[in-house]
Amino acid sequence: MFYENQTMKEVLQDKTIETVKDLLFPPNFFDWIYEDKITPKVLSESFKGVGNYAERFNFLKTHIEAGDITRDKIYSPSEIESDKTKENVQVLKYKNSSSKKIAVIIPGGGYSDVCSYSEGFPIAQEMWERGYNCFVLYYRVFPHAYMPNPIEDVARAMKYIIENYSELYISDYLLMGFSAGGHLAGIWATKQGYPRYNLPKPKFLSLTYPVIDLSLKKGVTRANCLGENCSEEEAKKYSVHTNVDENYPETYLWQGRNDQCISFENSVIIDKALTENNVKHKYVVYDDTCHGFGVGKGTCAEGWIDNMLKFFNARVYGTASSLRGKPSEI
Repeated sequence: MFYENQTMKEVLQDKTIETVKDLLFPPNFFDWIYEDKITPKVLSESFKGVGNYAERFNFLKTHIEAGDITRDKIYSPSEIESDKTKENVQVLKYKNSSSKKIAVIIPGGGYSDVCSYSEGFPIAQEMWERGYNCFVLYYRVFPHAYMPNPIEDVARAMKYIIENYSELYISDYLLMGFSAGGHLAGIWATKQGYPRYNLPKPKFLSLTYPVIDLSLKKGVTRANCLGENCSEEEAKKYSVHTNVDENYPETYLWQGRNDQCISFENSVIIDKALTENNVKHKYVVYDDTCHGFGVGKGTCAEGWIDNMLKFFNARVYGTASSLRGKPSEI
């Protein structure tokens, strides 16, 4: 058992946690988090909205040891041999034997890192507890993140799930993306994604403070996935809103109005595109949140996962009012 008075170093040296620690935090994090105690107060600045980290690590340890949480590389040895950049592309799987529902989770990180510490394994735990089999995707990042490499990684992850978990409700999968992972999830749901690989369209799409418009700001996300000197034509090609059409999946979208990392205009732009194409969606704005809150524990966004699932479940069972072309703000 882990307790709040323990340091991160003590936790990460546990033999069970050590088997996945490289999937929990980017390599450059270890030096400056090792001496932190795993209390919400100490970690709040670094790991906003995660909640109780001791409970998170205890969940991981218990379910890894039970065989419910495992990791798998998704490219074959021959694929990796021909392209070494694919070697670390993998999924962290959360098996839920009581359910056949699927959530594919794509954390953010500006295509520099995969920020699983707030948007990966804590989200997977929350979704597992709500009856989902979860697959957290660790896709290629800089310097190997140039499009369409990350899109290819999503495609390979879906093929991996289809090949190995055919008993699950694959055609009804929920795709969740955060920040740059929201960009990747969002573009996957367009003609640039699943149709090119002859793979299933997401049944539902959850976009959390997503990067949408790559021409909006010449920042790190754009540079990492398109290059420093990419053309505006290329930026438009891989922006989400320019690819939205009437076939886009039903979408739950939220962002904090005080987001200092991803321009708030991104969520306004995608809401407008969804509206103009008559895509059923819900757009939620939290006035007092910034960026990177993941689960949202201890913030005004706490409970957003339940609100998202309530919207989609109501859509499935026909009890929701469609937000076709009309955003909802709370």
